Amino acid sequence: MRRMPQRNPNFAVRREWDRRAWRRLMLWTVGGLVLVAGFAYATAQHFAALRLGYETELLREERARLAEERRRLLLVLAEAGSPQAIEQAARARGMEPARASQIDRAATGPTLVGAASTFGR
Repeated sequence: MRRMPQRNPNFAVRREWDRRAWRRLMLWTVGGLVLVAGFAYATAQHFAALRLGYETELLREERARLAEERRRLLLVLAEAGSPQAIEQAARARGMEPARASQIDRAATGPTLVGAASTFGR
């Protein structure tokens, strides 16, 4: 059952543009786009903050690891610089302590090479 006749005589009638409705539609569209862009920007900032937080945590862990390694190396350096370690290393290379006859007691301090010729003596 059809209530409208098959051939409608009003098919050529065109509706007028409602300019106020068009402006409202554009205003809502622009406002919605601004709102979506704001949410997208806030989301990007949030994920950037999370990424920086993870990187900061990794750097803290690396800093702690490097501080521990530095402390260990300073202990090794202090141990290697001790007189006992130096003497042991010298003996391992075939060196022996100086005898009393090998020590020149006349030289009490550093001497300047060519100092006598400079002052005309």
